[in-house]
Amino acid sequence: MQNRLTVAAVQMNSGADSQENLHKAVKLVEQAAGDGAQLVALPEFFLCLTQLDKVIAATEPIPGPTSQAMSALAARLGIHLLAGSFCERSDVPGKGYNTSLTFGPAGELLNRYRKLHLFDVDLPGQVVSRSLSTC
Repeated sequence: MQNRLTVAAVQMNSGADSQENLHKAVKLVEQAAGDGAQLVALPEFFLCLTQLDKVIAATEPIPGPTSQAMSALAARLGIHLLAGSFCERSDVPGKGYNTSLTFGPAGELLNRYRKLHLFDVDLPGQVVSRSLSTC
C-alpha cells in the first residue's frame, strides 16, 4: 500500500485590504481542497501586504479573527492548513510578529512560529522594508 499526501501551495497577490485578502485566501484554500489537497499552505503575509505601518496597523491577537477563521476553514474542509504568515499583535506598541500557524483537520492549532530571521528589502521605486526585529 502506497501512502500519498497531496499538497497545495497557494499563490496570491495580497494588498492592503485584509478582508479582501482573507476572502481570496479562503476561496483558494477551498479550491485546493476541492482538488484533493490534504495540506494547503498560504503565503507569507497573505492577510496584508503593504507599507510596514499599515501592516502593523492590521495586527491581530492569536486567537483572533484570522486565526479563528483559518481554524474553522481547516475543520470544515478536513485538511491541514499552514496559514502562511500574518502580523501578530505584540505587547510593544507599533510592533508585531511575523507569525505562521498550522491547523489540523479538526481545526486544532498544531503550532505557532514567529519568524526569527528577518531581512531588509530595497527595490527602488517598488518596495522598501526594513526589519525592526518584528513585522
